[in-house]
Amino acid sequence: MDFGLVMPVLFFLIFVAALVFGLVHHARRKKLWSNWSRARNWTFAEKVPQVVGAFRGGPFNRGSSRKAFFGYHGRFDGLPVQGFEYQYSTGSGKNRQTHHYHVDVLQLGGRFPALNLSRENWATRTFTSDLTFENAEFNREWNVRSDSPRFAHDVIHPRMMTWLMGNEVPHFADCWFENGCLLVSTSGTRRPEHVDAYLRFLTRFASQLPRFLLEEVGLPQRLPITWDGPGVSAEEQAAAMARLAAES
Repeated sequence: MDFGLVMPVLFFLIFVAALVFGLVHHARRKKLWSNWSRARNWTFAEKVPQVVGAFRGGPFNRGSSRKAFFGYHGRFDGLPVQGFEYQYSTGSGKNRQTHHYHVDVLQLGGRFPALNLSRENWATRTFTSDLTFENAEFNREWNVRSDSPRFAHDVIHPRMMTWLMGNEVPHFADCWFENGCLLVSTSGTRRPEHVDAYLRFLTRFASQLPRFLLEEVGLPQRLPITWDGPGVSAEEQAAAMARLAAES
């Protein structure tokens, strides 16, 4: 046996195995997201490149090799929503690292000034300058940045602060307004069953925007929120998922 060939062949076999595993994993996740979307009568797309350049906040506009995929589009609580997986890379060679996010979008329309909301941490306390609110506990927990302090204080009113500090708000990386949308991003990948918690977070956030503020940005004073989720019951979705799995 030529031991000089053993290591190259071994590395090649490992590479092929990893490639096959990646393709199989991708296909399984594509099928999962596709069936989940179809079960609630939503639209699914394996790739959604149009969103990569549509936003600049949150995880967007960072690194290179930016991709958006496993996209879904429908209505939640009576409002148009979409979501997708998003990734970008930093570094090169052995130091190359791929960062994964999941993004959900509530499409409101209107002309909202920029505002970004995230949890306070060492990095935000050290490297960013955020706005100060009258609630000291809220200031310790949340980092709020905006080009319009008045807009930020109108959005983050006392009732909104109390809700954000409560237990029903899911963990997220960033929540922000951009291009007539309210977006929320989470670090890492996500399973379909966790999506509704973030979509409901977005609609609850939007429902607490003051009427005068909605009018200022060009929206009706009352958003047509129905609180019926995707409009398909959990039982109907489960039955549809089972049927789609059996068909494929």
